[in-house]
Order: sequence, then C-alpha cells, then structure tokens
Amino acid sequence: MPATAYPTTGAIAPGRTSPLPPAPMMTLSQAPLLEQYGMEVGAHTDTHPQLDTLPPCALTQELARPKAELEDVPGHPVAHLARPHGCYSRSVRGAAAAAGCASAAAVRHALSSPADERYRVARLIVRRTHTVADVEAWMAGGGGARVAPFPDALPTVGWRLYRRPRAGVRGRRFAG
Repeated sequence: MPATAYPTTGAIAPGRTSPLPPAPMMTLSQAPLLEQYGMEVGAHTDTHPQLDTLPPCALTQELARPKAELEDVPGHPVAHLARPHGCYSRSVRGAAAAAGCASAAAVRHALSSPADERYRVARLIVRRTHTVADVEAWMAGGGGARVAPFPDALPTVGWRLYRRPRAGVRGRRFAG
C-alpha cells in the first residue's frame, strides 16, 4: 500500500526539544529506512504548530527547516508537506509553494483524486480503530471514505475562524 510518513523534525532530530508528548519515535537518521520499506518521506514542520496562526517569518521557518533537514539525510528532495492537523489558509498554501513543496496535504479524512487541489490534498489518517477491512475498502475504490475535492464542512470553517483570533490573543498554541 503506498504511504507517506511525515515526521515532525523537532521531535526526532538529535539535541532538540519538542512540544510533542513523549513517545517512542524514530530518529532523524532512521528516516531513510522508511524509504527502504517503500514509504515516501515528507515534511511535517519542526514544532507541530497550527500553521495558519503563525506570523510570516515563523511560518517560513516551520516549513523550510524540516524540509532541509529531511533532505540532508537521504540526499534527495522532499517534495511533500502535511500540515499539522490540516491547518491551512491561502497564505499557508502560498508558503508551502514558496518553500519548494510540490504539494501539501490537509487532513480532510477523505481520499484524494486527480481533481484535488495541489496544496490542499486530502488524506486519510489510519487510526487504531480502523480495521483491515476499512483499508481494503479504501484500496478497492474508496468504499467508506469521501473523495475530494469538496467544500470544507461548516465545523471546519468555524474552528478556523475561532482559532486564528484566539492565537492573536493567547499566542501561538501547540497543535497536538
């Protein structure tokens, strides 16, 4: 099954601290092993923030640093980005393009399609509650999952409208 792993570099790079909860994780030097098993490696930011709440220079750093670190390990370009929790805006999509990403995935809990938007690609997150039958249905033609593109749901739009002003008042928050 084709898959992409999106490591958060601040959690796996030596000598770095991460706001992610402590958990057993691979190290940055182990990222090429994923490719040996047929997985693609994509970027997933440095500290896992809600990207659409960041000022422009912080946004640029969150996208550029992990991409460069991940490219140094296997020695080839990392073309794709997955935004933490799918948080995005027009400026985040533009920053992903400016950082050299060929695409950027949102969450959307859906299968992507050729008509999907390049910097808002739908992705499914396989959770422990999913069964082998769920994955088989997705692979056999998308059974049990919507297919993008489709408009954002009202709760998604509402959460985005709430989260951005909240970040202006409270400061940037960890999207964990």
